[in-house]
Amino acid sequence: RAHTLSPGFIVAVCSVLARLAVDNENAHALSKANAVYMLGVLLLPPSSTLLPAPSGPGVPRALGSEPVSPLEEDVLPNSISVQAAALRALRCLFSTERNRRLYKRLFQPSLFAAFIDIGHYVHDPAPYEELIRTAVCPMSSEGVQRMAEALADVNVARGPARRTIRGYALHELLGKGAFGCVYHARREGG
Repeated sequence: RAHTLSPGFIVAVCSVLARLAVDNENAHALSKANAVYMLGVLLLPPSSTLLPAPSGPGVPRALGSEPVSPLEEDVLPNSISVQAAALRALRCLFSTERNRRLYKRLFQPSLFAAFIDIGHYVHDPAPYEELIRTAVCPMSSEGVQRMAEALADVNVARGPARRTIRGYALHELLGKGAFGCVYHARREGG
């Protein structure tokens, strides 16, 4: 699991993924290999229902939790750097992603707007760390829950399709609206 690795290692892997995502074919392969889900999970607090509550240095803190104690001062910068590295890799994937609607569903509108404003292929960690501090850390529990639900919808490694309708297996929720839901579906056995 990603949370049992050192924060420096996770940041390095996210940096490599961000560099790989510059190429369209690599970005498409990363998306198909569940990179959006895995990177998105790094943005969630450990209290999320998607993950068991991990502990240790470099693990992102629960949003809205008590103030940082002096003993935890070295942990918070590590968690912000991990979250910023994951956000940077997601931003590079977004720059070449064929399905950008996924990101709009993943982030709250204010976070999505700030995410877009960073620009394409920005590899400096400073704007991502600032975005984590100003938009992700103060996110409400409802926002975190919406993000967790959106991530669960895009998890391509969750196993077989949840439902079958008229010979089609429903895989990924592409969008929801007043008139219903649109799914990525495949004909069973074909």
